[in-house]
Amino acid sequence: SIGSAPAVASPMDSPASSARKQRAARTDTTELPQPMACSSAAELVSHVGEICRSLQQPVRTEELWEERALAMRRLHALLLGGAAQHEQFARLANSDLAAPLALQLTDRRSMCIKIA
Repeated sequence: SIGSAPAVASPMDSPASSARKQRAARTDTTELPQPMACSSAAELVSHVGEICRSLQQPVRTEELWEERALAMRRLHALLLGGAAQHEQFARLANSDLAAPLALQLTDRRSMCIKIA
């Protein structure tokens, strides 16, 4: 139309903004994750090992907080799927998960603290 200002690209439409929105959706804490069942103790040990590796990433590294948040959501999904019912889980929680989860509480990002 006559006299209207030319369209200006919004920073909200940038590829970086789109990527931020996608990451935020993956780490959304307002909805419960889908339950993730483990069919065997070996599968549980494998999942917990992967989660621990992600959670042991340096806390102050900007790029890795989302990976750690996703690992905590994955642990939540395992718990919703009945992981705590496996006899291996108590040992894994005490020996493998305790320190990596405690490390998450030292993060200054509210998203990581909320998930932990």
